[in-house]
Amino acid sequence: MHSKCRSTVSHIWCIWSKVNERLAELGIIFVPHRGLKKDFDEVQKDDVVIISAHGVTIEELKELDAK
Repeated sequence: MHSKCRSTVSHIWCIWSKVNERLAELGIIFVPHRGLKKDFDEVQKDDVVIISAHGVTIEELKELDAK
């Protein structure tokens, strides 16, 4: 376990952080947030959007569907 990842919460955060780093290396662009709301302004009609099943609201799905 990495020295900064000693507690369970820290360990989970470290894994999550490494996954996000790897996705960014692969060219995945993360949707920015404005406060608690995701900013889908940059999402275009033919873009592929990967969404966590537990990380999206019905309103956000409707907003993406409208694009």
